[in-house]
Amino acid sequence: MRALVLLLFVACSLVGRAQGTVTLFHSHEELLQGRGEDGGEFVDTRVHMGRQVLVLRQDGKEVKVPFKKLWGFSLNLMLFRVLEPDQVPLRVMLQGGLCYYEPGLAHLRMWRDSSTTAVVERGPLAYLSRDLSSPIIPAEFGSEEDPMRGDAFRREHPQFEQLFACIGKGEDVEHTRQCVVDFEVLLEQGPR
Repeated sequence: MRALVLLLFVACSLVGRAQGTVTLFHSHEELLQGRGEDGGEFVDTRVHMGRQVLVLRQDGKEVKVPFKKLWGFSLNLMLFRVLEPDQVPLRVMLQGGLCYYEPGLAHLRMWRDSSTTAVVERGPLAYLSRDLSSPIIPAEFGSEEDPMRGDAFRREHPQFEQLFACIGKGEDVEHTRQCVVDFEVLLEQGPR
């Protein structure tokens, strides 16, 4: 079921882009309580005075909102969370047994350009967290000889080992997405 929800979520985000309504969340609590601030219409992202900003149109004027001031935001049906301390957005692709994220700047460029692909210029292709309020880590796993930042998360959550083994095998986004969807389906089905 969640696999279907993920596919529907992605499909809905690619349709009807004429108006991209943004809701700003300054904290996770604001998201939970549905108290986001109306940000206006999405225009773009830019670097302004050395910081990444979200560019919005409010009442016919462009407004720049530094990612640093946000916990996250939504653009129509897409939810984004700001990665600390990098101050860049990540798109929440799946919530369930854990949260799976992809680089948000790429997804925002795809929205802006009405495209289905975008280049990730730097950083990992996938990120994970236990839930929407816990720290986000890159979904990169090393070996005993060459440890990476995701290894501590992996040790703390052995119940997800099957997922970690699958997504740690390369840089193919489609493969990683399929690993996450397959794992969520297994979680829904429960032990057999």
